[in-house]
Amino acid sequence: MSITENVDTPRTKIDWTKPVLWLFAAIMIVLIVLPMSWLVIYSVTDKAHHLTLQNFVTLFTDPDFLDPLLTTAIIATSSAVICCLVAAPMGWLVSRTDMPGRQTIRALVTASFVTPPFLGAIAWELLAAPNSGLLNQLFRFVTGAASDEHLFDIYTLTGIIFVISCYTFPFVFVLVANALDNMPGELEDASAILGGKAWTTARRITIPLALPALVAGALIAFLQAMTLFGSPAILALPAGFHVMTTKIWSLFQYPPKLELAAAAAIPLLILTIL
Repeated sequence: MSITENVDTPRTKIDWTKPVLWLFAAIMIVLIVLPMSWLVIYSVTDKAHHLTLQNFVTLFTDPDFLDPLLTTAIIATSSAVICCLVAAPMGWLVSRTDMPGRQTIRALVTASFVTPPFLGAIAWELLAAPNSGLLNQLFRFVTGAASDEHLFDIYTLTGIIFVISCYTFPFVFVLVANALDNMPGELEDASAILGGKAWTTARRITIPLALPALVAGALIAFLQAMTLFGSPAILALPAGFHVMTTKIWSLFQYPPKLELAAAAAIPLLILTIL
């Protein structure tokens, strides 16, 4: 009796990894690298298509550009700081305590996270516009103040920072809350068993472990506040001042100044990359 062993001939498998990788790389080059390249080219050319750095000289010497650049830096930095001051304690309360309503707060913050910031700007415009805002109308009705008096003015730098912070702090909250959710509770328990007070435990264990998430959230809030267009367009333009995004938009009005617009966009691009 003979036993015949059937040995299957190995089939040659086609590795699609590299072709798919190159395909996505080509798509990314077309969608991202190509537009960014033209942005850089436009920023270093004049209307006659000659190489020049005059666009950047104008950007950093002309008050029409320096003021929006400084205003953007103030708004982005202030918003990032406010977001950290508000979202970090909120994330700790939601993740590390038994505070009532924790899930409701998390759901409301998530709802704020997915709400477009320009809708929030419109809502606060309806509430806190100096003349027609509902809160100011209520203030005048209750106090009998004159029609030109107001309690809130959303068309200010402070008002814009407030509105932007309301719709950027969820970035910090989500990252900090998730980091605290994943943090081993045994570390804090061990600190308490060894006699560590609540502040000592927070300073030496909780904060250092959550700090990378807090910094990441602050950076995202900074970039989001720096690159927003809708909220500043609704609130800053009626107040008579620009941020960099609205200033870039104004450069496309007739007569268009594409070279200056490209040069003005380069600092935002560099900050984002950094």
